[in-house]
Amino acid sequence: VKQEAKTNTTTISAVAQQQNSEVVINRFINSRYEFLQSDAKEINLTSYFETANLATTLASEYALEKQNLLACKIKYTAHTTKLVAKTITKNDDGSETLAIEETTHLTTNQVSAYSGKTITSVKQQLYSITVSVKNNEYKITALIDIDKQTMNNKRVAADAETLSKEDINEIKEVSNSLSKVAAYSKPNAAAYAVLYGIAPNPVYQDFSPGMCSYCGGDCTSFISQCILSGGWAPIYKKASSAAAWWYGKNTNPVGYRTGFAGVWPSASKFGVLLKSLTTRVTRVYNLNTLVVGDLGQLVSPNGNAHHSFIVSDKDRSGNLYFTCHTYNRINTPQSTWFNATTNYSGITPDAFLWQMK
Repeated sequence: VKQEAKTNTTTISAVAQQQNSEVVINRFINSRYEFLQSDAKEINLTSYFETANLATTLASEYALEKQNLLACKIKYTAHTTKLVAKTITKNDDGSETLAIEETTHLTTNQVSAYSGKTITSVKQQLYSITVSVKNNEYKITALIDIDKQTMNNKRVAADAETLSKEDINEIKEVSNSLSKVAAYSKPNAAAYAVLYGIAPNPVYQDFSPGMCSYCGGDCTSFISQCILSGGWAPIYKKASSAAAWWYGKNTNPVGYRTGFAGVWPSASKFGVLLKSLTTRVTRVYNLNTLVVGDLGQLVSPNGNAHHSFIVSDKDRSGNLYFTCHTYNRINTPQSTWFNATTNYSGITPDAFLWQMK
């Protein structure tokens, strides 16, 4: 077996000399980051896949990822990847389907405008990968990116959400009552995000898919936690109110000692609320206006937000780095979420950008 040139990766099994399912997956995933670190413009993945179509599709995605990074003058210089096989299912045809959790630390060539240190990104990713073996050769026959699947589900769900006139009126009433700018520390909110970006705070319900019957994503609950840590006071109304924003881990003035407000974990409902909270946030239309501690949300075609994140760093070139949940990320470059062809400005209605007061 050919020895790998890179030594900054961690395999998920000790059988480095055996061509098995885990090894081919390990090599495939690490090849992505080796490509992003290299000067190559294209990546050839055909050796990992049974059919050329899937290899070609992923190669195009990775090339675009690299193009968007380079548009920001961002390049990865090193990576450390740990893969964990959460489950392995033996299929009737002799193939194996593995639920793979990837945690990758990526060192960039950019320096933080705040700390003066090199910016490192951390990403956690889930895959469902099927591997078959023929003539002692292991090939990937199917790959599902759970992250993309979850994001699409959230987008579809957001498109279906609506608020009644009563909801809108209640939000306006709450907004009018919040006449003073809220105490808010942007550094504290960002520090909380980085602290719990990969390993969620166990004090809170994790709303990631599969964690409960109604869980579809933890992104907005996580951002709500960040804002609470930054100093925002909860908005106490009944849990179903479109104007309520609280989590029931603490006793509150109106007796809601358990549970949480529906807005707390909902990207779309939180986006509607933020539009009215003009004493707390200002909606802006250019990424360049955001700083650490400000917020962003991706928006579905009907204008509802479906994903939330917080600015956790900014490099000396002016690029933003976001931290979020579902799936968990720390300091991912803005190119992960916004295509370079937009020049990162005028991106509405594809996003809400919230400047926190």
